[in-house]
Amino acid sequence: MSQYILSQDKPLPDALVTVPMHPWDEIKRGYNQSSLLANLISKQLKLPAHLSAISKIKRTPHQKELNFIERQQNLINCFRLNEHLPKQVAIVDDVMTTGSTANEISKLLKNNGVETVQIWVLARTPE
Repeated sequence: MSQYILSQDKPLPDALVTVPMHPWDEIKRGYNQSSLLANLISKQLKLPAHLSAISKIKRTPHQKELNFIERQQNLINCFRLNEHLPKQVAIVDDVMTTGSTANEISKLLKNNGVETVQIWVLARTPE
């Protein structure tokens, strides 16, 4: 993924953030796949990763269990920003389906001073 990002010949962001899981879900799974991915990319591209910058404050059904409309509404007001971030940030996630999660986190970041948000995902589900 890092090689692909570099091959795009676009400016790199100032920092990486991850898609958080609700604390209970992360305890149950034992890890956050987005954080693992961001941590590796951070080391490879020498970018700071703010792994705790965003938290999920509402426990919601998993997006994969919902239809398109439900996904759009499921994550509204679900995330909280925990720290000040630089002006250019990339959100790192493993899979994007409808883009609802990335959209909701992007809104949060932009409402809190981030000017440019890139979305870096490992895989995209078919439309």
